[in-house]
Amino acid sequence: MKRIATPSKTPETPSETSALQAEVEKLRAQAQSDQRERGFLEQRIEDLKERAERAERKEDQLHALLVDLRPQTVAAPRKGFWGRLFG
Repeated sequence: MKRIATPSKTPETPSETSALQAEVEKLRAQAQSDQRERGFLEQRIEDLKERAERAERKEDQLHALLVDLRPQTVAAPRKGFWGRLFG
C-alpha cells in the first residue's frame, strides 16, 4: 500500500484567505453582539430581582397593617361564683 504524502501546510489562495477573514470578522461581530445582549439581560435580571424584593417588602407591610386592623377582642375578666351569681 502506497501512502500519499500530505504537505505540512495547505497553500491558501487569496480568495480563501479573504473568505476566512470575512468569516472571522462576522464571528467577532456576533460575539460582541452576544456580549451586549448578555449585559442587557443581566441588567434586566437585577432590575427584576429588585422589583421582587420591593414587592415582597410591600406585601409584608400590608400584611402587618391587616393584622393591626383586626378587631381586638377584650377578654372579659373572669368572675368567681359570687360575681356571676350577683353580677
